[in-house]
Amino acid sequence: MLRTKNIRRSVVFILFLFTVFVFPQQNKNGKGESPNENFRVYFDIISFKGNQPGKTEIKVFLQVPYKSLSFIKKGKKFFGGYSVDILFYDKKGEKPIFEKIWNEEFFVNNYRQTESGKSYHISYRAISMTPGEYVLKGNIRDKYSPSDINFNAKVGVRYIDSTFGMSDVIFTSGETGDKNSRVIIPNISNIVTSSDDSVNVYYQVYSDKKRGAMARYRIYSKEEDESFLVSEYLDLKPGTNDVFFTIKDVKFKLGGYNLTVELTAEDTARSISVSKNFTSIIKYYPRSIVNLNQAIKEMIYIAPPSVVDNIEDAPSYGEKLKRFKEFWKSKDPSPSTPRNEVLNEYYRRVEYANRHFKHYFPGWKTDMGKVYITLGPPHQIDRHPLELGTNPYEIWTYFDLNRQFVFLDETGFGDYRLITPLYGDWYKYRQ
Repeated sequence: MLRTKNIRRSVVFILFLFTVFVFPQQNKNGKGESPNENFRVYFDIISFKGNQPGKTEIKVFLQVPYKSLSFIKKGKKFFGGYSVDILFYDKKGEKPIFEKIWNEEFFVNNYRQTESGKSYHISYRAISMTPGEYVLKGNIRDKYSPSDINFNAKVGVRYIDSTFGMSDVIFTSGETGDKNSRVIIPNISNIVTSSDDSVNVYYQVYSDKKRGAMARYRIYSKEEDESFLVSEYLDLKPGTNDVFFTIKDVKFKLGGYNLTVELTAEDTARSISVSKNFTSIIKYYPRSIVNLNQAIKEMIYIAPPSVVDNIEDAPSYGEKLKRFKEFWKSKDPSPSTPRNEVLNEYYRRVEYANRHFKHYFPGWKTDMGKVYITLGPPHQIDRHPLELGTNPYEIWTYFDLNRQFVFLDETGFGDYRLITPLYGDWYKYRQ
């Protein structure tokens, strides 16, 4: 556990096995996410005032899904584990600066948890760093299999003034406790849903004396160009002050948001601020859907043009979202459950195509993207990248359709075009 103390109370970040609603996918990636081909790993890096002169204490949080790990059975329990290797480089990503390695071991009581797409292990470590800009490269290695998960990010470590300063902001999923000890569950993914109307934040304020300060919280919607502002008065004590605040009555829409917390000292009018990006998704929808207009355009392989046009022509954002949801509800094979298998598989393919087939166009618009989204992963891929006398090409085989698709890179720059004659109704979406 991580303990942050001041004179009157301590704060504990509860880091244990807990469940969040995430659908398993074959390919995942995102804010503080790994480019792993199997499952999302979220991470977050938070700057706090350090105890060493000239140093800032950062805390690295990781959220590792069970489904990316292997478990072994011992008695009636299932044991899992992984090692974490984090290496900080200079801002150019060339010179190694600092390395941190640790191991995690844990168990669950039943096999279903190990296979659940909803279950994660959360880990963190504290590291003292000189303020500056870094490139972080991380590796997670499964204890019971040879699989690895790699991730990387640009990291800014802030200088924090102990006379009047503040830490980075942490979004939280919940808390318990009393005035002497509060238990916090960090929201490492930095994701809310469009059905939420509030967001919980935690940060620390440092002061060299007793003073008052005004905290202003501004939430800005990047997609809709809208902002929400609320404020509170803080009665600061000398030392470290833990601030918990719930921003209420926010009407989240789909897309990217920014939270800026500005703190102004009452006695000096000095102001400091920190910002953090987060994302709003549709509850129970794939996390890759963060732009409604884009998600509607990507429907062309499963929805008739008239349906796409009808959704796009909606007179308001609310009506557009309503029509979008109604279409996918009509495709839901299990309407009595919150998960829509067709929706999730379709946008999993879109996400995969955007990551792997992007060239002059977004991946979903390419020939490879069209075939992949429509038919799913091929049963066999024959790659011919460097054969003498021919341009690079690939052959995708779907045995159940008795079909092959040949993609030729005529330019030599990875722009693969479908050269197989088109016939039949293969282009109709199938799950």
